[in-house]
Amino acid sequence: MKRLRRLVMYVFFFTLIGPHNSSDATEAQDGTQSGLQNSTDSVTSRHNISTASLTSGHLDITTERPQGTSELDVTTLTSDPPAYKNGIVSHAEYFRITKVTSWCVLVLEPLAIVLELLSMLVFLQDLQSPSNAYMAAICVAEAWYMLVIFIHNLSKLQPEWGGHLTYVQYSIWVVSYTGMLSRRAVYVLNMLVSLQRFVAIAFPLKALSVRLLRRPVVPLVSVFIMSALLHLYRPLRYTPVTVQDSHGESWTQGFSDLYRATPAPFDVMDDLSKYVTIYIPMLTCLVVNILLIASLVRHKRLLANLNTAQKPDIAKEKAERQMTMTILGSTFLVILFNSPININEAVAMYYPEYGILSREHYLYMALRNIFSVLSLMCDFLVVLSYLLLSAAFRGRFLRLFSPVIALCRGRQVTFTPESTLTFPPATEMTSTLTPQSKRIRDTHKLDGGGTF
Repeated sequence: MKRLRRLVMYVFFFTLIGPHNSSDATEAQDGTQSGLQNSTDSVTSRHNISTASLTSGHLDITTERPQGTSELDVTTLTSDPPAYKNGIVSHAEYFRITKVTSWCVLVLEPLAIVLELLSMLVFLQDLQSPSNAYMAAICVAEAWYMLVIFIHNLSKLQPEWGGHLTYVQYSIWVVSYTGMLSRRAVYVLNMLVSLQRFVAIAFPLKALSVRLLRRPVVPLVSVFIMSALLHLYRPLRYTPVTVQDSHGESWTQGFSDLYRATPAPFDVMDDLSKYVTIYIPMLTCLVVNILLIASLVRHKRLLANLNTAQKPDIAKEKAERQMTMTILGSTFLVILFNSPININEAVAMYYPEYGILSREHYLYMALRNIFSVLSLMCDFLVVLSYLLLSAAFRGRFLRLFSPVIALCRGRQVTFTPESTLTFPPATEMTSTLTPQSKRIRDTHKLDGGGTF
């Protein structure tokens, strides 16, 4: 009980003053910001920032690398830079927004992890369908990303943990590397599952003949290997360094010697990874979804022109159509709810007055927090679309809870493929009445007393 009260106190403490002890630039570097889910990497290198810490709303130490040089100039600031005060969003407004979004993430993120794991178990029940294999991989990648972010956020409940070497190494290798490669692999997997369904609908014979379309193991493994290689620059760009503060010596993350010597290749890989794993897959997925809708309309018209003898199996056709609509709806939601945060990052890349340590620094960070909550809400809506659009998914999803329902009901529960809940009739009780008690019951019934 004492531990529970202590945890509640930590959560309350983090909500009130946690954002003031966070680091805008450092959290942007490792792909996390105030406990929020971020789908894109920061633009820190664009603004030539290596380390920064935000204490009581002021940047204490900012290390900047002048354009065209590899030497570091350290400038200590005791108050907000003048450019910050001229932005649309003030420092106080930014932290008010951060408090609200932090609470949203604190509540929604654990629930999203559970839903993703349950969805993964549902799709793993039928791996004969290539689409289910892709969807299961998407759930695994999403769950892993949110899990490492959630653990990272829990560690912020103890402010002194942020200065430990283990915390910094976890931020660099687990959050910034494995978490980000998993998150960005989701965009590529959504593109592949849309392509797979488009080929299955528009070119059914080719879908049966092409081995890669029938067995997605090779594409799935290739996606994660590609994402791991493209994001290998992230942990190599940073290194743990020691700093002196009011509490003594602590650890933080700064630019590595390799990045300081040759920053250009890292910036190239930064741009390349974004285009290959975010912008191109999302645009391709949008185009394929439009083509998929056109193919569904054309396919429906062809079926309407066929006579009864020529029409395919109705049940199989219905299942295939539901699977297509499920994939179409889920990928559309991913594009819709993840586009704002990626557009926000793209604008910061190419607009010098917008982004980290620029005039619109707090506007950029505030929008990033809000869009991160939208990205997190997408996970709930995607699972809801699975339940609404696919009867097979509903049936398998409810089957996961059949032992719990059976325990509550005290009898066996079965689920049909159409997800109809059925209960077998209760077992009739064997009469234990003796002949004498039966005579008493019959006499009582004749006297008008009703049944015994």
